[in-house]
Formats: sequence, C-alpha cells, structure tokens
Amino acid sequence: MAAVLCDNYGFFDYADGDGTITEYNSSEFADFLKLFGNGIAYGIGYNLACTSTGLVVTMQTGTVMIQGRAGMVTSDKTLNISAATSGYTRIDLIIARMNVTDRTVEVEVLQGTESAGTPVAPTLTTTATTYEIALYRVKITGGSTTLILSDIRPYVVPFQQISVPSITTAAITLYVNAATGSDTTGDGSSSAPYATIQKAINQIPPIINHTVTINVADGTYVGFTAQGYSGYGSISIIGNTTTPANCIISSAVSLKYFSMPIIFSGFSSSLTAGENLAITDCADFTINYFRVVRSTAAGTGIAVRRSKGEIANCTLTYNNFAIWAYMSDVYSNTNSGSSNNYGLGAYKHSGIQKTSTQPAGTTAETYDATSVIG
Repeated sequence: MAAVLCDNYGFFDYADGDGTITEYNSSEFADFLKLFGNGIAYGIGYNLACTSTGLVVTMQTGTVMIQGRAGMVTSDKTLNISAATSGYTRIDLIIARMNVTDRTVEVEVLQGTESAGTPVAPTLTTTATTYEIALYRVKITGGSTTLILSDIRPYVVPFQQISVPSITTAAITLYVNAATGSDTTGDGSSSAPYATIQKAINQIPPIINHTVTINVADGTYVGFTAQGYSGYGSISIIGNTTTPANCIISSAVSLKYFSMPIIFSGFSSSLTAGENLAITDCADFTINYFRVVRSTAAGTGIAVRRSKGEIANCTLTYNNFAIWAYMSDVYSNTNSGSSNNYGLGAYKHSGIQKTSTQPAGTTAETYDATSVIG
C-alpha cells in the first residue's frame, strides 16, 4: 500500500528546488509550540521570579510562553502595586499579554477590587488577537505599604511541567530508597519507592494545597533542585533526623521559588566545595538536622538569598561560611560546628537572629552596614 502524505509537515532544511515547501510562517511555528502549553519556561534566566520592596515588585529575567509566542525578559522589570486605600483587601494579578496584531508580549499589573469579604482576582482577556495569562497573584492588605514574599504567589502551571497534574487534590506521601528503589519501575509508594530524590520531586504538582511528604531512606543520593511551588500546603523532605550522617547527599541541593513552607530535615552533605544547600526566594523555609563536615574550610554550608526561615539543629564544620544570608531574614537556633572561616555572615539588608549555640569560626560573625546579627 502506498504511503499517504500528511496535509502539513515540517520543520525541514531548505534544499534547491524546494520552492515554498520548506517555508514556514510564525503561525505554523506557534501552532507547534502550543503543544507545550502556556506559562514560565523554567531554566531560562531567573524564571521571572519576583521580589518586592514596599509596594514595588521587581520581575527578574526569564521567558514566558503564550499560545506559542515567547516573551523574553532580559533585564529586570519594575511593576508598581497600588495601595489598598479603603482598608479592605484586594487581589491583583501580574500578567503576561500577547497581542497578535501588535506582535508584542508585555507584562502588566491588573488591579482587582477591594472587598470587605473575599476579594476576587480580576478577569483575564482572551480574544482572537489578545491572550492574557496570570503569572503571579498579589494580595494587598488594606492600609499596608509593604508586600512580603507570601503575598506574591505563582499563579500558573510552569511551561515545562504540563505532564504533572497542576494542583494537589489530597495529601501526598512519597518514598525514596537508594538501595531498593527504581526511577523506572517505582511508583513512589513504600513498597515500590523511587531511587532518587529528584524523581520524587518531579512528581509533585506546582500548586500545593495539601501536605506533601517525601520520606528518604538511609543511603547516598545525588543532589537535587526543587523549585516553583505555591499554594496553601507544604512540602517536607525528610531523611534521618536521628542520625543525619546515614542519609548522605553527594552534590548540591537547591530550594528556590517557594511561596509556601518547605521543610528539609535529616541529611548530611558530602560536597567538598561550593554551596552545599542553597535557598533562594523562599517565603517560609525550615532546615533541621542538616550536617556539613568537610576536611578543609571551603564553600558555604547553607546559603540563603531573598528568603525567610529557620535553620536549627545543624552541624556545619570546615566551611568558608557556615551560614550566609543575602537580603534575607534567618532565625539560627541551636546550631553547631567548628573550623569555619566565618560562622555567620549577613549582607544586603539581612538579619540573622540567634538563639542558643551557633557554628564557630575564626571570625564568629561578619555583616555589612545594612545588616544585623543578634
């Protein structure tokens, strides 16, 4: 039987004699890219992460996809949020808008309506020529002149995560075991665990309105990245809180872009250089029973950027900085360790509040003129 050509096909290189066969227009490319969905394309720039000072939001670099069209932000953008003057709460949306006629993609703040009851987000526009998607939901409390990280919540499903459900419908418990688990045949249950922590994380929806727990058995694991979670639930990644030295992570761990609580507890890092644990743009983090013991002072045990949370019961030895904070608020509680160059470091409007013991260093504390440790 003779083969039958598809009505349309591509994309192929041009060859002499092709005529218009290998000519493609923007609509044809866009139709193909629509298959990947709308939203933020993670891994490009800073994923359009937002920070705030007062009522001014700064959107960092990244790319958004809308109906197959891309909007690339290559320099930070400033977005002004209006105060809620009536004393009631309001919900605004930070959106991306694609206009086919103007051939543009832009970001803007859509202002909602203040309400004494439950405020409602503004309506998005979807027409044949204009398509809007929400990137962030911003809660403005009446009378307030400042936003905090938890007021700015990611709104959409990330562009590259459409194979995972977009929102939790119930509590989730996943299991990881380096010795008995499999990322191929495992399903994350206690009887069929995954082999890597990253595999378990990749199964979590980006919007979490329930409790998500990843239980990690004793063993040695590669590092992982968990990023871009929002909602009203929490994520807990739990190793061996009694003997953290039994649950080893051999490379870097990165937790970033959480607008809801993230708990990381019961692990030992064997990474000998760099940042063992990096926390970036997290609204509410808790680090418990985390152990870093090197043979020579190098790197940073726990690095915190633009985040707020607690570090407790950790042992941090032979680091350049045991705990380092940048534009962050950190509560350091009952931590230990020795032979660090610096025990605690705070920079660029950071604050480290201490309780009980702290990791020791040749210099116990260091901070710039904008920061405080006490």
